[in-house]
Amino acid sequence: MRDHAYITEDLDNPSDISGIDFSLLSQKIAESSRYLQGKQSLKWLLRHYREIIGDSYKDFNRSSLPMSEGKGDLQLWQELVKALKAAKEERYCESVGRGSPIYLRLDGAADEEMKVIYRSLSPEIMAYFDPQSFLELCEMSDADLKFERARFLKALPEIRRKREGNDGVG
Repeated sequence: MRDHAYITEDLDNPSDISGIDFSLLSQKIAESSRYLQGKQSLKWLLRHYREIIGDSYKDFNRSSLPMSEGKGDLQLWQELVKALKAAKEERYCESVGRGSPIYLRLDGAADEEMKVIYRSLSPEIMAYFDPQSFLELCEMSDADLKFERARFLKALPEIRRKREGNDGVG
């Protein structure tokens, strides 16, 4: 792992390293220009070792994916939930000093990463949540998220009508 000096050795159990091909793991991290190189926990990498070597964590170019047309309401909600989980996994939503979430740090690095996550969302999601309200989702409890889900699903037909109207213009 000397090729990836940013990785923190945070193992609880040294036996977790048995059976790990570190040269293959290092190669997979190097192939990942974004996602895996953003992981700083050796514990996380080892926990997901099988998936990593099986290419389950490959970076993808969002523009090569099919458009969100045809995504169902629940698929869009799941996309949003996955984005929130990614933000929480990267600890962008955690509080630092006086209860401010990390994305509000003065250095702006986490804020920029949150913007990258936000810009990768489907147009319907971005039409419903502006960047600030997306960030505020981090602070919602599970009960609040369930309520927000109902509001989002109720608003989707109108969002789609507006988008279809805008697609025909121009």
